[in-house]
Amino acid sequence: ESVLYAKMKPEEMKTENFLWASDEARKKWAWLKDRKKLKVGVRFIGNKRNNQLLYRHIDLPDMMNFLHETFKGHDVEYYSLQKKDGEEEAAACPELINIADQIESFEDTAALLENLDIVISTCTSIVHLSAAVGTKTIVFVPIAAYFTYLMPQREDRPEHTSLWYGDNFRYFRQVKPKTWTEPMIEAKEFIQKEYPRWMTKPDAATPLMSENVLSRYVFPQLGQEPVFFFLIDCMRYDQWKIFEPVLREYFTVENESWY
Repeated sequence: ESVLYAKMKPEEMKTENFLWASDEARKKWAWLKDRKKLKVGVRFIGNKRNNQLLYRHIDLPDMMNFLHETFKGHDVEYYSLQKKDGEEEAAACPELINIADQIESFEDTAALLENLDIVISTCTSIVHLSAAVGTKTIVFVPIAAYFTYLMPQREDRPEHTSLWYGDNFRYFRQVKPKTWTEPMIEAKEFIQKEYPRWMTKPDAATPLMSENVLSRYVFPQLGQEPVFFFLIDCMRYDQWKIFEPVLREYFTVENESWY
């Protein structure tokens, strides 16, 4: 409603990285950055008091089978995103890392999601928060979907995307009520095609990481014109904006920004 009230067009909306956790919450979950395996967040059931539960619930064995088939051959850790409802069932699954006792607020959840590589869930609030903080998100949607998933597919947007979120968000909808076979097949094909490419090919269409700066931008220039390489460590964006005009007096500056 706020978008309609502001008379915004879909292309004018901020669709990802428009929510973020506090520095305090991020410090709490910073230990996840040291985990070397692919970190997948998993949620299979939402609020049991929701009258749509029967249609959006995924049995845990079915979800785990989907994960096994999808990430076969990859070094993966599965983190349970269940809190209260479904928490006991998740704790009984030895393959799910149970962190429910560490999640104390929705801000905690946001910081946790920021540190995961992929979130895979049935249709719950988790997927909306995950998409908003910029994490790759896969959501399984029941056939009786609501407006977020019922917008017409635009020709300039990839398949399985929603106007309300960026390309980090993909949804896969049931064809038959209470049956997840078809959306799981589609999701598996999508993940195996797209996400490993992001993880294993640093020079693909991905954010620039520090370890790729030399190979992508410096080495190709060597042996031609004189090369000037400035290394500025831990500079804030506002500090860069002050320093940038100085460089522009002598160089052409091209910015590559990821938010």
